[in-house]
Amino acid sequence: MFSTLSTVKPKSVEVRSGDGKVFADGDTYGPLLERSRVNVTCLVSEGKPQPKVIWYFNGKERLDGE
Repeated sequence: MFSTLSTVKPKSVEVRSGDGKVFADGDTYGPLLERSRVNVTCLVSEGKPQPKVIWYFNGKERLDGE
C-alpha cells in the first residue's frame, strides 16, 4: 500500500509589529533599548498541513511571553 502527501504553501505570511509596521523578508526592527518589550505578530493563511509558527531569539526557540 502506498500513500501520498500533498502540501499547499500558505497563501500569505505577514509579520507585523505592535505599532503596525509590516515586515518584508530581511527587514530589521530597531535599534531597540536593551530589555525593551516588543510585540510582534505573525499571520499565516491557507496552508496545508496547518502552518506552525516558531519564534527564535538568538538562535533559541522562544515561547509566548518569554
